[in-house]
Amino acid sequence: MNWINQIACNLINTAKMEVLILKTNIRYKKQVKTVAPLLDGRDNISRWNIDLEDIDKVLRIESNDIELTEIVQLIQDAGFHCEELAD
Repeated sequence: MNWINQIACNLINTAKMEVLILKTNIRYKKQVKTVAPLLDGRDNISRWNIDLEDIDKVLRIESNDIELTEIVQLIQDAGFHCEELAD
């Protein structure tokens, strides 16, 4: 694949990227380490982070093919609360 085609494919994949923003009760780095393998193990999650400094302990997920309910269930199965952050 030449570099022009590769750039075009990257742009198409980026255009499909969806960002989910969720409120959690994950408060400590140790808790982040608990959910990290669950999120890192998902092929459909490109990037994620949890802002422990934010009052809502925001979980931000970049994905091109994931459902909100899937993430909520994943976090709940790990023993934490998670819900979509209202605008």
